[in-house]
Amino acid sequence: KALHNGSDGVFFKHNRLWQPFSYIPATERIQPVYNIFDYVNLDSSSIEVKDQKFIFLLWLVSLFFPELLPTRVILLMCGPKGSSKTSILQQIGCFLFGSDFNVSQLSADKEDAFLAAISSNYFIAFDNIDGSVKWLQDNLARIATGQRISLRKLFTTNEEIIYKPNVFIALTARTPKFKRDDVVDRLLLFKTERINQNIPLAKLLKNISTNRNEMWSCWLDFLNFIITGMRNHPAPGIINHRMADFAAFCIRIAIITNNEIRCRDILDKMRDLNIEFMFEGDALFDALSQWLSNLDNLEKEVSAKELLHELNSLSGPDSGFDYKNAISLGKRLDNVKTDLETALNVTIKTRKSGGKTYYHFISNNKDGLRIP
Repeated sequence: KALHNGSDGVFFKHNRLWQPFSYIPATERIQPVYNIFDYVNLDSSSIEVKDQKFIFLLWLVSLFFPELLPTRVILLMCGPKGSSKTSILQQIGCFLFGSDFNVSQLSADKEDAFLAAISSNYFIAFDNIDGSVKWLQDNLARIATGQRISLRKLFTTNEEIIYKPNVFIALTARTPKFKRDDVVDRLLLFKTERINQNIPLAKLLKNISTNRNEMWSCWLDFLNFIITGMRNHPAPGIINHRMADFAAFCIRIAIITNNEIRCRDILDKMRDLNIEFMFEGDALFDALSQWLSNLDNLEKEVSAKELLHELNSLSGPDSGFDYKNAISLGKRLDNVKTDLETALNVTIKTRKSGGKTYYHFISNNKDGLRIP
């Protein structure tokens, strides 16, 4: 039955740009219901498309449970022009909020506009984040970890305003520059491929508008099913993922839908995809890969200074290997140690003595050879 806004302690905030929908009983719906995920062209080279769509669906479910996600993943659609990465986010926004939704553009010289956008929106999609924006990575890390944002109130000397963003962010990019390890750890990455036969975006959005009532009706039924299941399935305890809140949420939903083993396997693959993404074109990773191709280097212990010298000798002037001293090299190695161990299939042991740090790279292969 219809209730007044605020009934039972539940209040829905009004936004004049959001368009309402009408619930249609299951017996009156047209089948099959329009599926947004049928129109995204995902790269299947690392993870099967159906498995990626499963995690994509769980991400969409997570938007309705912000209280369970004090930390947030940042969705990244990465792929060439014409690969549906923008249109899928546009369709999701139009499904959620109506036809007035649009993806946003990021201006490198307008950090204040970015902060205003993330503070006043629940879901926002930024398109074509390919340039170097000096303040972007810091802010993405803050949003993902649920930090507050403190700003000076305009036209005052020292009066402070504190914002606690409650936002889910999605990004699209062709050649993203935000590859800092603490940011990449919190990305939910989907790679897309170019579509040979494009469907006009206007047609896709019209399909959303035409079918939105039925889509929302099915979605509400599914969300109520999830809520019922949550009463009997508490969140799992220890999670071996940096995106622990999101991974725990996904596994909890997967248990309810009898997909736990599958979900854990896909999350592991998504983590490996993030590591691969982090080290694409990374000068340190390339130099270490080349250095470890000499099997003698797997058997010796080297100081940070010696390692820097040997990696420098392997890197050309245009390689991007720009570590000026052993301290800067050691700091980067410490930050990405776990990811390097996974990517290179080695165990990195460290030892400190006499104010110096020593490294020993040990192969994880039984035959003593490193997997390239």
